Amino acid sequence: MGSCIICGTSTDGAVCSLHEEDVAFVFEGDSPEQLTPGRYYRGTVDGYADFGVFVDIGDSVTGLLHRNALDRR
Repeated sequence: MGSCIICGTSTDGAVCSLHEEDVAFVFEGDSPEQLTPGRYYRGTVDGYADFGVFVDIGDSVTGLLHRNALDRR
């Protein structure tokens, strides 16, 4: 067990659940099943369409971010 790097609260990971949206994680996995729902990941836009953008977040993981899910971050 460790401490949240933002507030110091005891947690199992690098940040507590309260601060997960304040951090952009680097994805180190190799399949979409290893992603954690609700977590923000650092990525690169690979392409775009009327319905959203394609984002590359790892060596072998690319996905679609629907335009309704886009915010101003």
